Amino acid sequence: MSLKDLEMTIEYISDCKKLVTARTDLSTDVETLVTMDCEIRTKVSGERWFYIFPGVTGYESFELTKESVEDVCKIGWVACKGTKGSWDRLVIPAEELRQVLRQLNLIDQFRQFQVPCGLCGKPTPSIGTKRCDPCWELETRIKMDPILARKILEGLG
Repeated sequence: MSLKDLEMTIEYISDCKKLVTARTDLSTDVETLVTMDCEIRTKVSGERWFYIFPGVTGYESFELTKESVEDVCKIGWVACKGTKGSWDRLVIPAEELRQVLRQLNLIDQFRQFQVPCGLCGKPTPSIGTKRCDPCWELETRIKMDPILARKILEGLG
């Protein structure tokens, strides 16, 4: 067995947690709330994955990255889109994911890569510009035409 094969198979597993999912039978459109187990698996390579089980296909998972954690905490996770007659749709609401990820200290781990915005002070992942999205947008547009920006601001009062 090569090192690469070993990295693909050995995992460190977190404590198992519970979360509530919405499982929908696409043949009848009946939604059922189901409590499932979830855990974080860390591969020897360092990749971390979020697993739920027993999932629709056995288990569903996604890699934990800063972007994926932000997305699922905002909009939830469609673990399985479903196929009528074969697989149920499986959706985990954002609040459920936030609660479990917070219990596992993952939200705070990913927030450590943020810096304060250089203008308003809000946390931002934009380490290079040190600007949150609203400040970056505003600053960029003002720089395009500062005279017009001044007229607009004077008109506001």
